Amino acid sequence: MTAQLDLDRSQLERLDKETLISIILKLQEQVSELQQTVAAQAAEIQNLRDQLAKNSRNSGKCSTFPQSASRSPSIEPRSRGCL
Repeated sequence: MTAQLDLDRSQLERLDKETLISIILKLQEQVSELQQTVAAQAAEIQNLRDQLAKNSRNSGKCSTFPQSASRSPSIEPRSRGCL
């Protein structure tokens, strides 16, 4: 992005038409860039929310792994965590 224009009404009134058109075109370009940034950020936020919801649903569950021959079937998972 470019430097921010900070002109008050009296300063703008003294500018010629071509300068005002240039300013408006530049501002339109900046608005378009900001809209794209906001859309990308909204998509990323939704992606993160989806991941959080997915992780929240299974956060209290142990991963399911096939029992190996070396692990005794009589061992039960602990109530506050998985083995």
